[in-house]
Amino acid sequence: MRTVVAAERARIGEQQQQKDPKMNSVEISLAASSAAHRVEFFRLPPPGKRDPHFGLSRGWYYKAAALGEIKMVSVRQRGALRGVRLVVFESVLAYVRRSAEAVEATS
Repeated sequence: MRTVVAAERARIGEQQQQKDPKMNSVEISLAASSAAHRVEFFRLPPPGKRDPHFGLSRGWYYKAAALGEIKMVSVRQRGALRGVRLVVFESVLAYVRRSAEAVEATS
């Protein structure tokens, strides 16, 4: 994983060194740089806090998962009493997009 991240940083560094002669600015691929930082899963925020990706609360995630709006995964080792609850990033992103489309349709 580290080699992939290092290779991506090196590629972005090379792009930053290439200047556009017309605009005299640095050419950066935004899609590549944002894809390098996107997560597949993230942990629920602590109680009373908001998550850094969408600004939603822990309670909101539990309610949305119970309604089937988003996907959550529980990970624990065999025999362990406690585990980690992870939220699927793409499912929340899809929910936000569906909500935005519903608002646009009613407007």
